[in-house]
Amino acid sequence: MKNIYATLLTTSALLLAGSSMAQSHGKAGTDQLQTLRPAHVRGQLATHGNAMRGGGAPANDECSAAQALTLVPTADCGTSMVTGNNGTSTISTGDPTCDTSTDGYQDVWYSFNSDTNSVVTVNMANVDGTDWAFTVQTTCDPGAEIACEINPAGPIQVNVTPNTDYYIRVFANTDFGVGGEFTLCVSFAAQDPAPVNDDCTGAVNQDLAAGSSVTFTGDNTGATTGADSLGATPAVWEMFTTTECTNLAIAYCGTTPAFGNAFANLFIGCPFTDFVANSGFDATSCTDGNYTIFYTDVPAGTYYYPVMMDPANDAVGPYTITVSATACATPPANDECAGAIELTPATDCVPVAGTTAGATQSMDPILCNGYTSPDAKDVWYSFTATETEHTVIIEGIGNFDAVMELFSGSCADLTSIVCGDPTFPNPDPVTEVTPLTGLTVGVTYYLRVYDYAHGSTDHNFNICITTGVPPAQYCVPTQADPTDGDFIANVTLGAINNTTAGDNNYEDYTAQSTMLEQGGSYTLSITSGTYGEDYFAAWIDYNVDTTFQVTEKLGEFAGTTPGELIALSFTVPADATLGTTRLRVRCAWDEASMDPCAEYSFGEIEDYHVEITIPTGVREVNTLDMNVYPNPTTGDVTISGADLSGSVEFELTDMTGRVVYSHQQSMSAGRPVTLPLNGKLAQGTYTLRLISANGISSRPVMIK
Repeated sequence: MKNIYATLLTTSALLLAGSSMAQSHGKAGTDQLQTLRPAHVRGQLATHGNAMRGGGAPANDECSAAQALTLVPTADCGTSMVTGNNGTSTISTGDPTCDTSTDGYQDVWYSFNSDTNSVVTVNMANVDGTDWAFTVQTTCDPGAEIACEINPAGPIQVNVTPNTDYYIRVFANTDFGVGGEFTLCVSFAAQDPAPVNDDCTGAVNQDLAAGSSVTFTGDNTGATTGADSLGATPAVWEMFTTTECTNLAIAYCGTTPAFGNAFANLFIGCPFTDFVANSGFDATSCTDGNYTIFYTDVPAGTYYYPVMMDPANDAVGPYTITVSATACATPPANDECAGAIELTPATDCVPVAGTTAGATQSMDPILCNGYTSPDAKDVWYSFTATETEHTVIIEGIGNFDAVMELFSGSCADLTSIVCGDPTFPNPDPVTEVTPLTGLTVGVTYYLRVYDYAHGSTDHNFNICITTGVPPAQYCVPTQADPTDGDFIANVTLGAINNTTAGDNNYEDYTAQSTMLEQGGSYTLSITSGTYGEDYFAAWIDYNVDTTFQVTEKLGEFAGTTPGELIALSFTVPADATLGTTRLRVRCAWDEASMDPCAEYSFGEIEDYHVEITIPTGVREVNTLDMNVYPNPTTGDVTISGADLSGSVEFELTDMTGRVVYSHQQSMSAGRPVTLPLNGKLAQGTYTLRLISANGISSRPVMIK
């Protein structure tokens, strides 16, 4: 979900001098930053037996008794330093984020309130200690630091939230030295007066017509967080009004120096009640390195844009912002339900080209598959049910992420029935298949289609309605983390011998296949990746029900070294379903008793095809009654027969025995099915093999 309070183009990062960065293979999945003390300080280790200062503990030895400090202007810090001493404090534990200690810390505590400031300066100067450091914290607890500085050589600026209480812990790490006397001052810079448009109520409206632009000049120096609900990020506001649907570009071109950060969204209302998400941004449209932010199909209305003040990214000072508008594309003819394009259900998908370019939103987006698009710029289709079950197939083009919603009733009185948003367009393109059940034959249904977040480039897709529902699909498990060495380097089984580098978590290698006989015994060989301590398992879907059952697990192995050869021996059940089915091989880090579909952390999944055949020397039985025509053919072939019912597997093999075409679908007795072979095969003779519960049969097919 997008954070509408702080959708920024860049993220500020604190760079720690002398830091080291390494990824733990403890699988935390995060980088761990550690700041090291300067080497010359480590050489000054004092002996604890005689290095500690004598005397009682100071009054502010504990956080609960923190000494209150008063913020002063930075110019007054030289005469307002507070003298402190942690040389006689008791030994404390609790490591700050930038340090660790075996023997503990000598520390004292201070507190201050940030008042109206968003930045304060902490000036700590050592007098006679041999180790010195400080933290700024939101609470007394270790880990609550917003700043942590070891041996500071000068004043340190700290970003704070206005009107908030903070604690300062001044400490010495007794592994490296002892505490002593120091001076401390917390100050603020004199603030510039807030600009007149510091709050959205001070923005001055400009009318923006399609085909024109308006320019805003201003200065965000002295901006505050105000009362406009933008959280802790200071900003000033600009405002404009459009009278028709437009595509907008907000460009910082001409702002000197170039602003290094900006808000990415437009806002509606003051204070805002909604927002318009951007459709993209770049730093190249402006030749001076400034940002340009784009918005597509923005309805007519009044919009507010906050100009962020972010000194850390040079986004402070005078600015020039130009807002350009172009008219939206003409809405498609099926932009509204009344203009719905009629689709005709067919046995095979007959794609109809569609687009949501220029479409407007007819109704709110729907929560579908756990997600709700920020908009629903939809187009409409209708169809009349010819069966009680149909399937909607939408092929997204150019990262079009289709969302489909089905309705019964009339355009004036629609009732939502079901939605479909089963996939995300990665890789591009993606085809979304949504089964429709419980339909009434002869009734007209309506469906709308929109591009999730209107996020694709051209908003184009293909759509069709087929009869029946598609067969169940195999699960495609996800991994929470990359392969990171936890992958399958090689799979060998019969004709399959596949070596890979583990680039992706899931790989579909079903174009590779091997034959396995009913009752035959085999060994699956797996080679582990570059991280040895992984688990490996494999399954074959023997009954071809698109699920991997516990009884279909070939075995599991715990790897110990990189590049290890793993052997899983198995016997194909004598009653395994004949035909093409799926082999799944899986690797996962730290996951014993693996599941074929569960989400794990690091690892890889690879899928292959295997062909279950009758044992050698066993002839075909129950030969199917079927017809194949035209034969010879220059394109598609049609198959029909009284025995062709239920789930039927179609396979074409060439003269070498290689499977060149495979298809499975449900059939009704006597109802023909057409295999779309036109343009897919070279001229020659092929063997067409059909496998169903009623038997097996083969026919030669000649492609002219």
